[in-house]
Amino acid sequence: KHLFPKLHAALYRGLGAVESPDFADVASWYEGWKGLFPPELEAQEEVRLQFNRCLVMMNAAVSGEDLAPHDPSKNEGRQHHAEAAPGRGAGSASAPMEPMDARDLDVTLKDLVENFSMQRGIEFIPKIGRFRDSFQIYSFGGISITLDNRREEIEAFLQGKWEKVSLEKLLSSI
Repeated sequence: KHLFPKLHAALYRGLGAVESPDFADVASWYEGWKGLFPPELEAQEEVRLQFNRCLVMMNAAVSGEDLAPHDPSKNEGRQHHAEAAPGRGAGSASAPMEPMDARDLDVTLKDLVENFSMQRGIEFIPKIGRFRDSFQIYSFGGISITLDNRREEIEAFLQGKWEKVSLEKLLSSI
């Protein structure tokens, strides 16, 4: 409800920020966000529709179309572009796209992990007074983890050592 409008706005700003966005960077950014969603969440119709809106906007930019019809600030009341075909892939570009990440959306890694855990009924709570390298330690289903928003990394204490993990690996470790 809150993530996708911000995601669409960041994508729109990024595609319109330069005359020739780096579509490989745009595709990588999109895949990065999509990859944060586990398959069962990604398969939900509303989530698929929202990611499809991103693909439609990216396809319009690759095709050289005017992006104004895709401006999220003007299309909030409109139907989603779910019927439109997804993007055909990345084109070449001469100017780099303005980097976009979670900070552009005011969504933190903690927000994403918290939503992920809530949807699965997994306990996600801070361990009061416990820190590692100045990062708060959380319990995720009984596993100690830290979240680095700047590097967008999750580290978990597994088998006696700290290691970088994905949400999928963390889930399978519970």
